[in-house]
Amino acid sequence: MTRTTLLQRSRIVIYFLVFLSQYNGLKAAVCDTIPGHFFYRDTFCNNQLLLINGQFYGPDHPSGIDTLPGAAANGGDSIIHVDLTFFSATMALLDGSICSGDTIWVNNVPYHANFYLGEETIENGASNGCDSIIHIDLEVIPVPDSVLIDSLCPDEFRMINNKRYDRDNPSGIEILTGLAANGCDSIVQIGLLFREFCPSTEGFVYAPNVFSPGESEGPNARYYLSADAGVRQIQRMLIIDRWGDLVYLKENLPANDPDEGWDGKIRGEWAPGGVYAFRAEIELVDGRILVKTGDLALIR
Repeated sequence: MTRTTLLQRSRIVIYFLVFLSQYNGLKAAVCDTIPGHFFYRDTFCNNQLLLINGQFYGPDHPSGIDTLPGAAANGGDSIIHVDLTFFSATMALLDGSICSGDTIWVNNVPYHANFYLGEETIENGASNGCDSIIHIDLEVIPVPDSVLIDSLCPDEFRMINNKRYDRDNPSGIEILTGLAANGCDSIVQIGLLFREFCPSTEGFVYAPNVFSPGESEGPNARYYLSADAGVRQIQRMLIIDRWGDLVYLKENLPANDPDEGWDGKIRGEWAPGGVYAFRAEIELVDGRILVKTGDLALIR
C-alpha cells in the first residue's frame, strides 16, 4: 500500500492507492474468514479517499464489493467486502474579542485589527486523529480616546501615568495600559492651560477706600466689593453718611459686580463728596460669615 499526499490551503486530501501485485499485497491488509472472501474494515477521515481495485471509496461511498478475478488460492475469484468508516473533521468557532493593537496567533497565523476573520485547519488536530477546523470571527474593540483639558494656576500640575504635566510641559499623549472600562488600553490627550494669576480661596475681600461716582464707564464709578473664590455672596451691605443716615442697602448680592454697587446717589440725587462708612456681612463657601467694615471717600 502506498500513499500520495496533496496539501492545499484549507484541507489535506490523502489518496490511498492500493496496487495489487498478483493480488498478494491486498491479502496482508484484509481479514480472510470465509474461503474466497476478504473483509476489509478500517477508519479514515472524511477528506481521504481509498482506491481499491480501480474503485474509489470515500465518505459518499464507504462500502462495496469488489471481485478480483483468479486471486483466490485455488485460482478462483476473490471477493473483497469493503466496509469503511469516515470521521468528520472537528469544527470549532473562535469568536472572542480583542483590543485594537492586540494579536492572537492561530495555527501560526496572526489575527489582529486588520485581519480578524478566517479559517484555519489543524492537521490531525482532532481527538479522532482527523483535522480540526477553526473558524475565526473576532470582534475588535477600538481603543478609547479621551481628551483632558484643564485650567490651572501657574504653580499647579497634574500627574498622569506617572508623568508630570505643568507649565513647562502642558501637553502630551499617554497610553493607560488596561485601564479602559472594557479592559483595553486607554489613550488620553492632555492639554493644560495656565492662568497668569489665581486668586486666593481663603475668603479674601477687597474694599476700596475711594470712588468717583458719575464717571462714564470709569473703574471707580461705583462702590462695590471684590472677593476671591472663597466668597459665596454678600448677604448684606450698607453705607451710611457721617451723620449715620442710611444711603445704600442691598442684600444677597454677588461680589465683583459693579452694577450691584452704590452709584453715589441718595434718593436719585448725587451725594455730596465726603467720607462715608460701610458694613458688609459676607458668606464664605464653607458657610462662615465674615463681617467687614471700613470708611470710603466719595470724590467729586
